[in-house]
Amino acid sequence: EISNHLAAILRYSTSNERDLVTLEQEIAHIESYMILMKLRYEEQLEYSIEMEPGIQPNQIRLPRLSLQPIIENTFRHGLRQVLPPWRIEIKTGLASDGNSWISVSENGIGMKQEEIERLDARLTEFYLNPADHLKEMKLGGMGLVNTLARFKFLYKDRFRYQITSVDSGYEGFKI
Repeated sequence: EISNHLAAILRYSTSNERDLVTLEQEIAHIESYMILMKLRYEEQLEYSIEMEPGIQPNQIRLPRLSLQPIIENTFRHGLRQVLPPWRIEIKTGLASDGNSWISVSENGIGMKQEEIERLDARLTEFYLNPADHLKEMKLGGMGLVNTLARFKFLYKDRFRYQITSVDSGYEGFKI
């Protein structure tokens, strides 16, 4: 089981087929990733992936490997200082305006408002002057900024993201 999911992740990650994939493909990739994390952390990790009725995941396009950095951030930052069981919820749906949304929530420590403001500033700077920041586009450097910028370049003014942090409960990330 581990080998099959790891092979699926590697195939998906290294494929040169397209930069854009369907939501269905991205969710299948995330499912493999979460299964591996569940095998690693066993009862310490609970997760769910839900799609609201009416969403057509094979018709929604998004950048390849755009959800994994968000979920990796939950492990690296959000859940690191919280005792298990850790919970991650990934949901997709349609907003009242017909646009799709993706939400990643976890029961970690959350982000302080100052951190959210710094992230917003870095994203704005990156989007306005991408050439000035190409050297920073490396693994472990600007994963979240890179991911958000890819969505912004693709969807322009239709792209929005929201980070909410609750003192007790879930931190939410919605794109």
